[in-house]
Amino acid sequence: MITVIGTSHISPESVKKTREVILKRKPECVAVELCPERLVALKSGRKKPSLKFGLSGYILAVLQEHLSHKTHIMPGAEMLSAVDTGLEVGSKVALIDMPIRTTMGKIARISGWKKTKMVFKLLIDSLKGGKMKIDLNTVPDQEVIDEAMWYMKKDMPEFYDILVKQRNKHMYNWIKKISEDFKDIIVVVGAGHKKDLEEMITRDKL
Repeated sequence: MITVIGTSHISPESVKKTREVILKRKPECVAVELCPERLVALKSGRKKPSLKFGLSGYILAVLQEHLSHKTHIMPGAEMLSAVDTGLEVGSKVALIDMPIRTTMGKIARISGWKKTKMVFKLLIDSLKGGKMKIDLNTVPDQEVIDEAMWYMKKDMPEFYDILVKQRNKHMYNWIKKISEDFKDIIVVVGAGHKKDLEEMITRDKL
């Protein structure tokens, strides 16, 4: 049985719910939307945008901070909770996200003009207060997530392809591999990834 939990990266309720589900189920494996380097960064509390990984790393940090409030496609505290709770109940923990350096490398290959255009769009969106109102204390409804994804795909297609489509494919390939060894799996990902991953799991009858 594979269960996908869609979380909000900025919701305390999400952290609590994720922990409760894992404690109750005690799955064989907990798969989380993290890579090893990202896990280390979160554990060290390194969350703010930094130039340590160059301009592409800085752009990714700014983008994920902005998108976390809308599409919930980048990991946060609830992933740390999932890792810790999984270890607590004796589950195997799998880090299934695309390596952060790979993601940054892909973003680095996007043209400078498109990156600049993206930054201006984020700035304008922030000044306008965004296109939609979201309750930051809960996981948003699928309709809200779909709308946010639609805007991202329309306004920032290159970033959507890297941050959503390619990462979904990478994570799903990991889920397929894990399912060969474990039958009871809980997958913890941002709400923006949940729908596509569930559709792929159903399609392939995992």
